[in-house]
Amino acid sequence: MTKPLPLILESRGPWFLEFTIIASKAINGTPTIGLVDAEVSPSLKQYKGKWPLDLSRSQYKVSSDKIARCFAISFSPAHGCVFATLVEGNCQELLNGQTTAGTIAEGRKQHTYKANLDWTTLGDETRKRNIPIQAGIFVENGCLSFWRKADGEWHSTGDICCALPPRVLPCMFMYSFLGYARVSFSGFSTGPPSDCPQDTRPVIADAWEQWPLQNGINAHFWW
Repeated sequence: MTKPLPLILESRGPWFLEFTIIASKAINGTPTIGLVDAEVSPSLKQYKGKWPLDLSRSQYKVSSDKIARCFAISFSPAHGCVFATLVEGNCQELLNGQTTAGTIAEGRKQHTYKANLDWTTLGDETRKRNIPIQAGIFVENGCLSFWRKADGEWHSTGDICCALPPRVLPCMFMYSFLGYARVSFSGFSTGPPSDCPQDTRPVIADAWEQWPLQNGINAHFWW
């Protein structure tokens, strides 16, 4: 599912949202946090204030002959991976944390991508008890960076997506999840943490790769 926070933010920013994520007895990974295009999302049919699929990894089939397409991007702070769905004709571009050419949707109406960050795994969500993970989203001038706290210090991806939609909706995403999870919105500020160490290494371990598009009408979820 994709569950939004009850607020819409302008992507010119600057703003930083902080989350705390706890997962245990989870055999399929942890929930992710990220953004959805706020201008498109109202046209998608919601169920009790949420969408019944992970929009960052899926397309939404409204009816048998209509598919709603929507930009969405999410981040797993535990596993250090990012998922993004781009729509052809829009200007969103995926970067590798530096000012280099990135990936855009082209050739088809919609593409979904995955990238693995050059970060170590935090915790073990399959255990009965697991430590909470602090993570964040920072947006400024239409550019997005993801953040997490490890070993007492905040780390940033650097700009990982640019030319965001004018207004975005912060969301929590779950994909084929089984286990216990709690995602808490824990803070809002106009700037990112100031104690982030400088790191010149490319943040993405490998290039962005296409993720198989999952049709929402055939998606399976465990609750």
